[in-house]
Amino acid sequence: MRVTEEFRCQGCGQDCPRDRSRGQRLQSFCGRAACQRKRKALWQRRKLAQDLDYRAEQKAAQEGWRKKAPGYWKRYREKHARAVERNRKKQRWRDRRRRARGLDVVRKRREGGGEGLVAGLYVMESLRLNAGGNWEVELIAASVEGEVLAKMDALNGGKALMQGGL
Repeated sequence: MRVTEEFRCQGCGQDCPRDRSRGQRLQSFCGRAACQRKRKALWQRRKLAQDLDYRAEQKAAQEGWRKKAPGYWKRYREKHARAVERNRKKQRWRDRRRRARGLDVVRKRREGGGEGLVAGLYVMESLRLNAGGNWEVELIAASVEGEVLAKMDALNGGKALMQGGL
């Protein structure tokens, strides 16, 4: 009697028989096409995060493709208006969520609570000298924890954020 080993596929979550013909002892994805695509995407995401040479090669390949196919994305957006609108809505939602997270930190700091500002880039909205001789600064997060919320050239018309000295 032959006992078939099974494993839980990380792609679909189903129990699948282990493929011994390929000598796979630690198989974690089944042979379904969708699961193999997930496996490849996971591998590539890890490779890009860990291998600087691979990342540079991929970037160069993408730049080469963009040069060979100028206007591709413009034509794509023209032909797929629903996808464009869906992406814009999702991006606005992500921006609001990030902005709210950054502004909550600023509000806590201003009100005397919290641990202070999260590392990031902030835009000064107002600066005033209070009656006690202290400066009160109101900030808006432009990027928080490395996530860009607004491009710098779009902020304040691309001008310096603060002119003159204090």
